[in-house]
Amino acid sequence: MFLFLALSNNIVLVSRQPTTTGGRMRYTAKFQASLFSPFALLAFISLLKISLGYSYFVFVSETYWPLGFRWDPSAPKILESWVLLFALVRFSPNRLTRPSDYMIVSLICLSIIPLLSLYGLANHPRWPVYTVFVTILLILIFRRGRAIRMPYFSSGRDLVLAITVLGSLITTAWMIVNGGLAYFNLDFSLVYEFRSDVRDQLYTHGFQYFILWATKVLGPALLAFALWQKWWWVAAAVVALHVLWFGISSHKAVLFFPFIILSVWVWVRSRPALSIIPLALLIIVVSSLVVFLAFDQIMPASVFVHRLFFIPANNTFLYFEFFSNNPKVFWSNSVLELFLNYPYADAPGRLIGEFGGSGAFANNSFLSTGYMHGGFGGMVLYGVLVGLLFRVFDSFQHNGMPLWMSVAVLAVPTQALLISDDLFSSMFSHGIGLALLLLLLMRRRKSPWVAENGGSDGGQRGNFI
Repeated sequence: MFLFLALSNNIVLVSRQPTTTGGRMRYTAKFQASLFSPFALLAFISLLKISLGYSYFVFVSETYWPLGFRWDPSAPKILESWVLLFALVRFSPNRLTRPSDYMIVSLICLSIIPLLSLYGLANHPRWPVYTVFVTILLILIFRRGRAIRMPYFSSGRDLVLAITVLGSLITTAWMIVNGGLAYFNLDFSLVYEFRSDVRDQLYTHGFQYFILWATKVLGPALLAFALWQKWWWVAAAVVALHVLWFGISSHKAVLFFPFIILSVWVWVRSRPALSIIPLALLIIVVSSLVVFLAFDQIMPASVFVHRLFFIPANNTFLYFEFFSNNPKVFWSNSVLELFLNYPYADAPGRLIGEFGGSGAFANNSFLSTGYMHGGFGGMVLYGVLVGLLFRVFDSFQHNGMPLWMSVAVLAVPTQALLISDDLFSSMFSHGIGLALLLLLLMRRRKSPWVAENGGSDGGQRGNFI
């Protein structure tokens, strides 16, 4: 997604260059201005929903119907899905002025649109959709407010550099000393053959968390720091380190994390329009579908349509169905495990995988785990907490942190929150808490970053409105 996002934004940057005629200059200026309009965001989001609906009809429902992806369209629910989507877009940002703007539009594109598409095209029940809708509205409400005051650390950036470098080196040394090079592989088609052996060999003695933090937070944060300082050799070394980590860990996402940071560096620093996010995803969906229809190759559509969009959406309905008829977890598998007994023999992801018939480990985002923990009350609680968490994200920008740096450091660890894991697991296991600590240490009262990026908050002060 981020590669297409950067490429899409580069098209806009090219359009800024002087042209040979005044008419062409006026045209390109109007085109760029149009990307910042609410209509552009609505148009690209609508096209994304249409493309996903068609992809579901010709590919997902035909290929994966044994796993519950049925074709059972309901005209009233399709109409409802459009009304709900338009309502969310109406209250969503269309210009990137703070980190949570990126999170909101990404959440709508990656989670809400697929959920609404499945709701209408597979005739799923209303209860999960409207519960999720209320949760998103709570996030939009509670992310607003006055910036949170935070302390400054005079030597914080030196400490950030030490943490990121030492943490990355220690993690790499652990991988190598414990025989990780024996599993080194760069072939995407073979990663699943090595992954279980690598997990048994390296993910022990608590280092499973160090590996997650290094690949999702420390490496990406060090790359962002190097790009700011123009330490090109350090940036190249971090990219090479991610290639090594991918080769040993057999997790494909690790290889693409540096490109996320590079894309954010290009995209956010150019004062981007949020409409580029659905545009980039639209390009991915259409390209994957063309490859399937023209060449009968299912891998791109399987990864970028079925797995990225529709598996999390389908899992959301499965979570609601299962935990509507079975005991709630009430955080007994996480923050309250010392006080409450977990009511099941298997982990929630395993339970849902077996319940849905796939047998896979069906982890999912806070939009379904909130219901797993506390029913409707759990979803309300998560809506409030995620909204407040987004306000914390925005507060770093309003305290001397430039927009591009905040988004870059948070982009990778927040993916788990938006797509694949519970709120508290995302905070601790997937590194959002560590990313916030690094951002806290990076801040200074008078930052050269601010001058470079045109002000810490684009000229905005006071309340977030």
